[in-house]
Amino acid sequence: MPRCEMCGSDNAHLDCLVEGVKLRVCKSCSSFGKVLAAPKPIKKKQPRLQEDVPELRVVFDAAARIRTIREQLGLTQKEFAAQISERESIVHKLESKGFCPSLSLAKKLEKKFKVRLTEPDEKITPDASKKSSGSFTLGDYIKVR
Repeated sequence: MPRCEMCGSDNAHLDCLVEGVKLRVCKSCSSFGKVLAAPKPIKKKQPRLQEDVPELRVVFDAAARIRTIREQLGLTQKEFAAQISERESIVHKLESKGFCPSLSLAKKLEKKFKVRLTEPDEKITPDASKKSSGSFTLGDYIKVR
């Protein structure tokens, strides 16, 4: 706990205006001034489980989707770049498949233009029931069609 700036006690939890100066004081010292605001209780957030948050990746045909969006809006690459606060060269690279957008840029485009550019990243995990030894083999990671 923070110390009271007037008496030094360990339970200072009020912001108070005392003779024109804002101080952090205890309840007994708050009578010397005007209490500005009672502190809000701190709520601890429950940590989200790692399993709850799927990892995302940018879709394979992001370049075509971005070009389609721009053309449907009737914008040049320069105008489109201005709308998304990026350089024109970035838009050109995005559309020419020479550049994969970052996850943050893809999310920004999704939010602004209401289009899907990300998907859950499905990682290949070895099947525990097929393991015969304590180590993984190449066959554990291969998906059979």
